[in-house]
Formats: sequence, C-alpha cells, structure tokens
Amino acid sequence: MASSSRTLVAVHTSGIITNDLQTFTLDSERSEPSSFAESAVLPEHATETSVLFQADAQVHILLRVIHGNRTIGLTSLSTDVSSICFTFPAPLLPSPAVVYDDGEIHVIACTQLGSIFRLVFPLPHLWSTQYMAKNWRQEYHLKHPTSNVLGPMHVKEAGCLFLALKDGSILQLDASRRLGNAEFQGNTSPPSLLTLRL
Repeated sequence: MASSSRTLVAVHTSGIITNDLQTFTLDSERSEPSSFAESAVLPEHATETSVLFQADAQVHILLRVIHGNRTIGLTSLSTDVSSICFTFPAPLLPSPAVVYDDGEIHVIACTQLGSIFRLVFPLPHLWSTQYMAKNWRQEYHLKHPTSNVLGPMHVKEAGCLFLALKDGSILQLDASRRLGNAEFQGNTSPPSLLTLRL
C-alpha cells in the first residue's frame, strides 16, 4: 500500500493488522490496575476507531481503542510500517484522536484519571523505534478535578482540545510548544455559553 495510486475499498481489519504487535506500556504517576474482564468482550474488538487521511502528506492512519479502553492500536494504511499498540495506565475517555501537524503524527488521548498523553511520530517513519525522538511521549496532568471530567474529548488540532465536563461546561486546553515539548493551558466555559437556541 506504499503507492499513492492504490485505493483501499473495503477490508476486514484482520487483513491489515498483524497478530505480533509491538506493545508499549505507558507509565504514569496516575495509574490504576486493570479491571478489564477478558471474558466480557474479545480484547481485540475495538470500542472506538478513527482514521486520519492526510492527502497532502500521503499518510493514512487507523486508530483503534481496544482491551477495555486501555490500549490504542495504530496501523498505517499508507506505508509498510508495522502496526503498534500503546497501553495506558488507566482507561481512556471517549474519542482519542490522531492528527497531522507539520510533518508529524500526533496521537492525543486522555485517561479517566486526568492524564493527557501526546505521542508524536515523525513522517515518513512513524513509530519505527529507531526514528522515535527522545520526547516522543509527553504527559500532562489536568489541574481540574478529575471527578468532574466526563468526556468525550474533541481534538480540534494538535495544539487544541476540548473535554466535556459533568456540569455541562467544556474545558478547552491549548498547547504551546517550547523546544519540542508541549504544555497545555486550560480554560473552562460556563454552561450558559453552550446553550443551543432552536
């Protein structure tokens, strides 16, 4: 699938995802033991999926949330880079995202314990371990009470995301990069700003 002249019409994911996936476990100060019952659902069945189609960079990435919302599997649909999985220290909030930004792929996910992870991979090598930067994995701890963070998360772009809160407000987090690191700053909008008028 390296050629841009090929088209993927329809395929079962078992045809593009290998069984011998390399898995990285992401550590954090904020973690909880897994309570995922293997018998409840097949672990490889995705609870969420999303696809990044970035035509100008000729990159197409499939993101799958598996293993009881604790693992993200990434598959390149446009290169021969092997698929990979990242296991998080706690279950993820709904809607993790994969986005393109300035020659890099960013995977952004938020755990239920309030850790936001940014995984950054350079093009064209993506997550090939020999090309990963030293700071490919970044973690930010929400200062907002995590008991009020409900999700889903919406990533507008690599430097801006929104989190839904239980009280109806939205937490907006903007990132600024300094020497390859990103730091999120947050603002909360009151529920009155979100009222829809029909």
